[in-house]
Amino acid sequence: ELVGRHDVCAGRAGTFSWGMRQRLGIAVALIGDPAVLILDEPINGLDPDGIFWIRNLMKQLASEGRTVFVSSHLMGEMAVTADHLIVIGRGRPGPANAITDVAGVRVGHTTIVRGDGPLVIGEGPVRTGVTMILPHDGDPWTEPLFAGSHTLNGNGELTGLEWIREAGHLTGPIGITNTHSVGVVRDGIIRNAVRALPFGTSYWALPVVGETWDGLLNDIDGFHVTADHVDAALAAAHGGAIEEGAVGGGTGMVCHEFKGGIGTASRVVPADLGGFTVGVLVGVFSWLLRDEE
Repeated sequence: ELVGRHDVCAGRAGTFSWGMRQRLGIAVALIGDPAVLILDEPINGLDPDGIFWIRNLMKQLASEGRTVFVSSHLMGEMAVTADHLIVIGRGRPGPANAITDVAGVRVGHTTIVRGDGPLVIGEGPVRTGVTMILPHDGDPWTEPLFAGSHTLNGNGELTGLEWIREAGHLTGPIGITNTHSVGVVRDGIIRNAVRALPFGTSYWALPVVGETWDGLLNDIDGFHVTADHVDAALAAAHGGAIEEGAVGGGTGMVCHEFKGGIGTASRVVPADLGGFTVGVLVGVFSWLLRDEE
């Protein structure tokens, strides 16, 4: 009833018009009463009455406290519907199309691949690693940067996050590894800092280390990541084009039953918009493409 097509609920989807299929897709998205909705071009195929309906539906869902993300090429329609707009397409990729196009940023990986065959905890197969992001070309331990954070779904661990929220500072490199090695990488970052700083330096650290689960391909309970792997990733950090895919912290990642991993991109916005360079690096993981019976 919410999508206005209860009168055809007994019909075959293959006989529906494009607009009716759009409504059916939205009905499917609403199953389970989700708190977050992602709608891709929901207006396509709808007549004027349908457009008016979807506009009001999105506003109603948002007024109920839900988050509604909408992608659309119809900017005029979005301008009268959405509370916030993000325009994708302005800007051009940087020279490396990577986070390292931001001046001073460097990235290094340590990739650990050993063994094949059935899982033997403590032995393998091992498909994991560490990715380190150095945020500028100065001393990351004593020269902090302003930082912020946003949590989309709250499922995951990122150490040092409370200090970022409290102080708005990033006081070291950022690490990415598997879920069960977050503590090791965190401690490894501190060890590297203690060794790098002059003797007698008064220093404390709340390192930022994020995780994703690689237990589908990796002996995650074998604890194969060590502090030495952190040192190696930091030593390997460089600018320019960086390695992507099944490397570093992305080595064992799976995304909707496809191979996941590390990805990166950048955009340089026009000079009249500030001329800024924006870079991203992601470690991709998500669960099954379909529910298993």
